[in-house]
Amino acid sequence: AAGSVALSATASSGLAVSYSSSPAAVCTVSGSTLTLVGAGNCSVTAEQAGDATWAPAAPVTRSFALSLTPQTLDFPALAERRVDSGSFAVSATASSGLAVSVSSLTPAVCTVAGGTVSLVSAGPCTLQAEQAGDTYYAAAAPVTQTFTVQPALLSQSLDFPALADQTLAAGSVALSATASSGLAV
Repeated sequence: AAGSVALSATASSGLAVSYSSSPAAVCTVSGSTLTLVGAGNCSVTAEQAGDATWAPAAPVTRSFALSLTPQTLDFPALAERRVDSGSFAVSATASSGLAVSVSSLTPAVCTVAGGTVSLVSAGPCTLQAEQAGDTYYAAAAPVTQTFTVQPALLSQSLDFPALADQTLAAGSVALSATASSGLAV
């Protein structure tokens, strides 16, 4: 938001001082209050026109630079996910409180729409958070986060033949099952 500064020039005569400023896109004056409007160089001139006793005082101009406020982004690291784990929400915040946009730098692996990440294929997914700034805040440096999208789990089945009836005296029964994946059962 715009800030303001109280101006306090005095004349040796003790008469009231008036102020003007330029350019209006950077700073404006109302009475003795200077309002900071935007980035740039602000010039403020103090004047005293004199009266029946005092001659006008020479105007005094003071200038200063007004810069945009820097901001930073907070974009937490993202955990590894499987491509078939579904969409998830993602967010980043700016120290300015302004809205942050997040986009995908790897759309073949992941996409972002409205703050929701959709996983497309396996591989590294790189997301970038950005905040362009406004009248008061400078653009933030972009922040990227990369996480791995793992392939979907492969399906498998088990082959476990029926067991014949047994007697208690048989002791142990040999079990035999196999997985279509070849993994141990």
